[in-house]
Amino acid sequence: MQIKPTSFFETPNLAPQNLRNQVVSAVGQLAKGPWCSLSGGRTNRLWRVGNVVVKQFDIQVQSLLFPNDPIAETRALLHLAQHNLAPTLYAAGPNWLAYHFVEGQSWSQNSELVAQHLGRLHKISAPETMFRAAPSGSAAVFEMAQRLFALCSGPILPPPKFTRVLGLKTPNLIHADVVAGNIIVGPEGLRFIDWQCPALGDPAEDLAMFLSPAMQMLYRGQTLSAEDCSQFLAAYPDQLVVARLQDLKLLFHYRMAAYCLWRAQNGLKDYQKGYELEKEALERPFY
Repeated sequence: MQIKPTSFFETPNLAPQNLRNQVVSAVGQLAKGPWCSLSGGRTNRLWRVGNVVVKQFDIQVQSLLFPNDPIAETRALLHLAQHNLAPTLYAAGPNWLAYHFVEGQSWSQNSELVAQHLGRLHKISAPETMFRAAPSGSAAVFEMAQRLFALCSGPILPPPKFTRVLGLKTPNLIHADVVAGNIIVGPEGLRFIDWQCPALGDPAEDLAMFLSPAMQMLYRGQTLSAEDCSQFLAAYPDQLVVARLQDLKLLFHYRMAAYCLWRAQNGLKDYQKGYELEKEALERPFY
């Protein structure tokens, strides 16, 4: 999510002393200065210390759609170190990471830039044992949606009519949480942050996540325009993936609706709007 200090957090925040000791021992003078809390994360705690971000994981917080795995994030940052797509990792410890603070702002405009960088990411190979296997194909995405709806109370949405799409034989490296708050644009260019749920999966999933009206509303405050969507899809380098997305989009909306309903029923009321937006997209697809 967006890693940007708010005015409220400009004063030092009391991070756990044992965490401070471990980080200072690991990165030395890089972690010199006050610990300032960073806003934006919905799951884990973040601080900025000089030009270092310290991320402390709450591994008790997990979901079917978005795993929260510090080991996976460590692996992703190391694997992507030479590709200018992710922050530089400085150190990792028990349920924490320290990495380079990416100057800039959360993404808000120029969807083509995101598409181009996702295209670069999806071309990077990774050993099949490095990351989890994400659900791929219509049956797997639908099954995940059903599992999420099973966690909800009350009536659920009827499933959409969808095209049968086989799972990928050769999955790609995906971020799996490409929301606006996890895309930082600044002097260093565009970087994807928050790599706690990377996977080997379907690149169409990253495209669907970025286009999701719920995720855009939750992290940017507004949905994408039709022009944003068309420019994004036109700029993505592999149009076969775009065609695959078109076949799977109703299931991606259905699954996101299930996720938002589950979050809304568990106390996060802003997700109710996300549920309504995904439900509307099922009735009137916008890309």
